[in-house]
Amino acid sequence: MSACVTIADGDGPVIRAGAIEGSTAFDPDEITAGLDQHPPEGWLVRRYARYDPLQVALDRQRIRSYYQDRGYFAAKVVQANVQPYEDGVRVDFVVEEGPAFSLREVRFTQPSTASIDLQGLTRRRLDDDRLTVGKRFVYADFDAAKDALTQALRRSGYAHATVGGQVTVVESESVVDVSIDADPGPLVRFGDISIESGLLPKESIRARLAFNKGDLYDPDLVALTEGRIYELGMVGVVSFYFPTEGRPETLDIRIEVRPGKRNELRVGLGVARQNPNYQMRFRTGYVRRDFFDPLVSVSTEIRPALLYRPSDSNFSFGVEWSASLTKEDLWLPRLTGTVEVQYNLLQYEAYSTLGPAGRLIFDRPFINDRLRLSLAANAKLFDFPRVEDVIPPESYTTIGLPPCDASCVDAGAPGGLSMVYLEPAITYDGRDDPIDPRRGGYARIQLELGRTLSAPGINWIKVTPELRGYLPLFTRRLVLAGRARVGAKLLPGEPLPATQRYFGGGSESQRGFTIRQLSPFFGEGDAAVPVGGESLFELSMELRVLLVQVLGMWLGAVTFVDAADVGLDFADLEPAAPHIATGGGLRLYTPIGPIRFDVGVRLNRVEPGIEPGGSDRIALHLSLGEAF
Repeated sequence: MSACVTIADGDGPVIRAGAIEGSTAFDPDEITAGLDQHPPEGWLVRRYARYDPLQVALDRQRIRSYYQDRGYFAAKVVQANVQPYEDGVRVDFVVEEGPAFSLREVRFTQPSTASIDLQGLTRRRLDDDRLTVGKRFVYADFDAAKDALTQALRRSGYAHATVGGQVTVVESESVVDVSIDADPGPLVRFGDISIESGLLPKESIRARLAFNKGDLYDPDLVALTEGRIYELGMVGVVSFYFPTEGRPETLDIRIEVRPGKRNELRVGLGVARQNPNYQMRFRTGYVRRDFFDPLVSVSTEIRPALLYRPSDSNFSFGVEWSASLTKEDLWLPRLTGTVEVQYNLLQYEAYSTLGPAGRLIFDRPFINDRLRLSLAANAKLFDFPRVEDVIPPESYTTIGLPPCDASCVDAGAPGGLSMVYLEPAITYDGRDDPIDPRRGGYARIQLELGRTLSAPGINWIKVTPELRGYLPLFTRRLVLAGRARVGAKLLPGEPLPATQRYFGGGSESQRGFTIRQLSPFFGEGDAAVPVGGESLFELSMELRVLLVQVLGMWLGAVTFVDAADVGLDFADLEPAAPHIATGGGLRLYTPIGPIRFDVGVRLNRVEPGIEPGGSDRIALHLSLGEAF
């Protein structure tokens, strides 16, 4: 069965087909996409253009402009053929491309009163080989060079800098000469700063300023300030006003902050196959800002889940409920404090947990927000209402479950487990963009120091460092990204509690496995359940490339190699022979972040019953955000 909707505007005959003849340097479909007299477009909805002689003449100019913008200044449209075709017409354009004009010279000029390395500033900002002598001239590269120099001058304190330029085409030699003219203007410093903040305390806005009166002007500091103010949460619009008339050397700034929405409702739905279960998860959350104080917000969230296990046709239910209260500027400017309470029935692969938990979090950024220190204090008190039969009671303590006594054997589940633990962490983020990084590095180290309160008391320490790096190759459209993460329990003795163990696999780990499936396990085949380990090793390399723009958003592709292992203890870890997966994926870079689809294929250690993951060698991942 099929269905198709056709749309055609205008009164002339419908254009049923068309082509760009003689085009070898560029994709003809890319050229026709910008024409008015184009062939039918679309699949489910077919859009037809109608023949218009005036638009044919304009399309000839559009084709010529297309070539000139890309360095083919001698290109001609020698003919436009219109002839009957089916029950409409066919419009074909015949092109003579001519030679590609190369860039012969780039000249930078500035007023005699200025002496700035304009070429060096431009090169550092462009960060690739655009506008290079001997290369085919492209107008987009010329415009990018002017924009790059403008931004570089303004980042150097020249707030009023203007940049123009000229392109001289020498047709007899098939070359182009470029002149870029810059007027830096005066060196500018920040002046007086006035704040209109509405309900928000002015001292909270002032504490988020990344610049002071007398500092050299830098638009990045303004952008950093803007981001810090938005992080307060109770903010709708932040506006900066600068007097620019007369190109003053001192910029007085007025900051206006208008309040945002006080209430927010969130809903969500997700499905997953996670051996041995199929899952459907729901999410509903509510946030109230300005809760008796402009710097206080409260939120609550409930996440019910329905799980189905095909091995025994069993349905089970899980739910997560949480409520939190967050205070900005707690005791110190920019110190955030959050208290959270939870009550959960969580259905894991090997067991279920039921009970309350509490969490207290302190967090503060430093050094232009590159460095972040955080401390979380946690308390958990819960029971294990279910433990899978494939785990024998005598093995409970080896995977961090409470010991199984006579009552446990009768009930089919162990007793409760209570614990407290601290999570100090330090993070340094040197990436150029936290959502879509293309250059820079990221480092994080997190500790976990805990003790179980129920007998027998167990002390543990975990350390989990992580490194990430990003490097553009030849052009910013091609990026090599890498990540390494390790984790280990440091204190010898009793095993880690079951809920604190390491698991691998998933869209942000080793992508040849679904989430949590890279792990030591009990059982065989579809009945195998991961139980986690006390050591972890992960290494990923990824090559990312931007392909084309779709509706104003970049579509990208990725190829990756992931290597990882999880061991019952550190001695069981095999970093020299890890589980390896390779694969690829697509990215659609939307305003809210990349929508990601990856396919991972396991290459080794795939023996069912011996290695984790069962018989599955391929894993599919659909998520929001990059893998790292």
